[in-house]
Amino acid sequence: MTKKEVKAVFDQMRLGGMTDEDILGSLYLLYQDGKVDTDELRHLIGVLGYEFDERFAAMSEEDKHVKGLARREDKKE
Repeated sequence: MTKKEVKAVFDQMRLGGMTDEDILGSLYLLYQDGKVDTDELRHLIGVLGYEFDERFAAMSEEDKHVKGLARREDKKE
């Protein structure tokens, strides 16, 4: 898929009510299931406007598949 096509898919996902965080989670599930590899995941999240966290980038391939997704905790002040 081209970058333009990927953006169009993300736009459709947003119109369906998904947040960018939801989309990131969906992309990670594709990665865990072996439907995209690490380079493809990096590209897809890049199109979404994100990049790999340095801790994720430093993980082994095995750890990336099981320990790679972390949710940000909402801070209440």
